[in-house]
Amino acid sequence: MVVVGGGRRPTCQVTRASVPQVEGRSSVLETFRQLLAEEGPRGMTKGLSARVISAMPTSVLIVVGYETLKRLSLRADLVESRH
Repeated sequence: MVVVGGGRRPTCQVTRASVPQVEGRSSVLETFRQLLAEEGPRGMTKGLSARVISAMPTSVLIVVGYETLKRLSLRADLVESRH
């Protein structure tokens, strides 16, 4: 039986955390197969929504910052020739 910490942790973290704790399991692949058997395919998305929500503000800032710097760094004559 796999002992997993509480909460909704992403599968990659669960697999990494479970490998040393599972008796008789020698690899991450074996542990992954056991988790898949116990939790099913839906278990592979555990924690995904929390991860997406936590990464979203940073991603938005990166895209907005990149687009702003790109717009500010273009020469005016190049910008006008595009339109």
